[in-house]
Amino acid sequence: ALGDWSGAFSDYNEARDRDPDCGFDIAASFLRGAAGREGREFLRGSIDELGGHPMTASFYAVRAELRRGPAFSRYDLALDDYRRAEALDPDRAWIQAQMARAEAHGAGAQAALRRLDRAAALRPDAGWIYSWRGEVKRLLGREAAAVSDFERGLRLMPWYGYAHAWKGAVLTRRGRWPQALAALSAALDLKLTDPALPLAYYNRGLCRRALGDSLGALKDVSAAHRRNSRYEWKDEKLRGDAVLELDGLLAKNPRQAWAYAWRGRIRAERGDCAGAAEDFSSALALRPSTA
Repeated sequence: ALGDWSGAFSDYNEARDRDPDCGFDIAASFLRGAAGREGREFLRGSIDELGGHPMTASFYAVRAELRRGPAFSRYDLALDDYRRAEALDPDRAWIQAQMARAEAHGAGAQAALRRLDRAAALRPDAGWIYSWRGEVKRLLGREAAAVSDFERGLRLMPWYGYAHAWKGAVLTRRGRWPQALAALSAALDLKLTDPALPLAYYNRGLCRRALGDSLGALKDVSAAHRRNSRYEWKDEKLRGDAVLELDGLLAKNPRQAWAYAWRGRIRAERGDCAGAAEDFSSALALRPSTA
């Protein structure tokens, strides 16, 4: 936090020497702290100068995660670092699993599956590895096998929100609406982050629409779209159904500001500017904080 990267690096190295099994956590903490420009400049030279230090593989692997992540999306550089980490520590399950994630984004999905098989053999108690393997299978269209891996992973790690989201997406595609809705709601309850968050909202919207909850569907799709613009749903019938649902709610209780605001939004999207303005005015009169 004070910008003393060399001192931090030295302290993390000592911690790794005292507890060799905590390499990933230490490296991840250090690299998250070094996310700024000065930290990145320090890391550019420091990791490559570590030589045979037992911490080196962990640092390469976590730097690869930063390069693979949304801030950079440099899968080529990530794979270079993963290969360095693997050469130094070939039997570390989390290095194998993370390298597979990077491979899966290119033409290496089959290689990624083989690597995840190896990671699972090294750490059969790690639920996240089965879940990641299930996600690669989902992307390859092997949906039944993917669900099996998600369920196996969730038996070991029921709190892993990504697995719930991925499983829910598969069940949505297969038309198993109630089961998909339960999985996706569980994922969202676990405070997901991107990129699975818009995926979960969008697929839950599909489930809600299929189950007759038009307004809930629109809310979820809108939440997905706010986080990722590719999740867009221009469905006139859905909007019409949602307006009818809101009409019914307001007929029963005309003091629901959120209902006026939502109906105004839908009317604006449908080109009814006068009706939208009237609804927005009603929402503001009831609750000025909705401005």
